[in-house]
Parts: sequence; structure tokens; C-alpha cells
Amino acid sequence: MPEATKIGDSAFKGCSALTSVKMPAATEIGQEAFRQSAVTSVKMPAATEIGGSAFKECSALTSVEMPVATKIGPDAFRQSALTSAEMPAATEIGNLAFLECSDLTSVKMPAATKIGNNAFKGCSALTAVKATSDGCASYSGKWESPMDDAKCTQ
Repeated sequence: MPEATKIGDSAFKGCSALTSVKMPAATEIGQEAFRQSAVTSVKMPAATEIGGSAFKECSALTSVEMPVATKIGPDAFRQSALTSAEMPAATEIGNLAFLECSDLTSVKMPAATKIGNNAFKGCSALTAVKATSDGCASYSGKWESPMDDAKCTQ
């Protein structure tokens, strides 16, 4: 769907045959848009906003490319299989955004100024987070081992 600019709420929720998404013009991803789908990779170079629970429980999702996304909604990637997250433009990370992403090892969001409560709770493999000093300071939650406050850096 190269022309689509918005993905509506629950648009592909539970789609077990959907494995990859390439939507170069999509700027907005609605709430629960891909929740519980079989998607493994997502490429959306124009997406600026990721709705709450958009990729929640996507147990096969390992790769996401969203270079201009500025807002990551609450629960957006909760319980997904992401191994790393690189979103250079993201300024706001919602509560529980990456909750229980147990395969997540690194996060690079150098523009993040707000990291929501428990955004990384249950991310037991996480070893590094790159965010602004304000972003690191705003995080209110428990880092899981081997992550600690000292490993959230600019």
C-alpha cells in the first residue's frame, strides 16, 4: 500500500498471514493497528506517530525501521520480539512501550526527552539505552538486570 498515509485503529489486528509491512507514505499508525499479527518486519520511513498498542503482542516482530517517528504510544511494542530499537527522532516514549520485550538488547533514541513509566520493564536482555539526559532522568520504573541507571546515556 504505497499510497496509504494513515493506518486506522485495529486495521490489521490479529492478521496471522501478514508478515511484513512496507508503507513508505504512512505517517500515522493507529491504536492496535497490527496488534497480535504475524508481522516480522516493518518499514515505514514517513511514520511520525505510533499509536498505543500498535504492535503489542507481535511475537514475531524483530525489526522496525521508523527513522522520523517522534511519538511512541503506550504499550506500542509490548511483548514483541524486537532485538533492538533505533528511532533517532523519537522524543516521547509512552508508558510500558517496550514492556516485556525480553529479547531487546539495545535502544537508540538520542532525541528522547520523555520516557514513560516502566517503558522497559521486563526487558531482561537490555544492556544499553541512548536518550537525552532529560529522557534518562524522566524514566520512572525498574531497570531489569543487566540494565541500570548508569547505562542510560546520551
